[in-house]
Amino acid sequence: MRQAWRRWKETYGLNGFCLKLLAMASMLLDHVAAVLLVPGQEYMNLRAVGRLAFPIFCFLLAEGVIYTHSLKAYAIRLAVFAVLSEIPFDLAFQNRVWYPDAQNVFFTLLLAELVLWFYQWAFRRQKLLLAIPAAVAAMAAAEFLHTDYGAMGICMILLFYFLRDLPWWKYLLLAAFFGFTWWGQLQIYALLAFPLFLLYNRARGPVLNKYIFYGFYPVHLLILWAISCIL
Repeated sequence: MRQAWRRWKETYGLNGFCLKLLAMASMLLDHVAAVLLVPGQEYMNLRAVGRLAFPIFCFLLAEGVIYTHSLKAYAIRLAVFAVLSEIPFDLAFQNRVWYPDAQNVFFTLLLAELVLWFYQWAFRRQKLLLAIPAAVAAMAAAEFLHTDYGAMGICMILLFYFLRDLPWWKYLLLAAFFGFTWWGQLQIYALLAFPLFLLYNRARGPVLNKYIFYGFYPVHLLILWAISCIL
């Protein structure tokens, strides 16, 4: 039964490329509602669908740390796009060039990647205990800087990374943890992303220039902001 399921996933499952497309589509719908719509039923429906995006991006980053050829280059890319995305992020959601009380999600992803980079360094040198204060410091920095999803976002990425090789029931544990944390909030709809991870076949899928996916974030925010100015 297990082998049949594995073969089915290899043939019909979701690869990394498919998950990226799903995350981008979900994020776009979420931001269309957040930037262009007034609160109402349509607004809430799109924001609910949009909750799927962040868990998928967290999942993909944890996978990316495992498969990347250079954690340094990975961190540099995230840092560059965190800086490039900040003005579009502030324009879209605050209608101003600079808003210090909220930082875009690339900063959250960057902090998590740095923790995992440091963990791998500590693992090779048999100094694993050093990774704990590093993770705490990253979560504290996320909260201090008000990055999107903050410490909880970093926690999700770390859990995806460290629980990766557990059986399928790990997603039940994660769903229970985050479900308890987000109960009664719009963010609870993020749990709908977790069944998708069961279909992930660990294949890369079609290869496109990685900067298309990175650039989508600031570019679509700028476009939505421009539309909001016209409307």
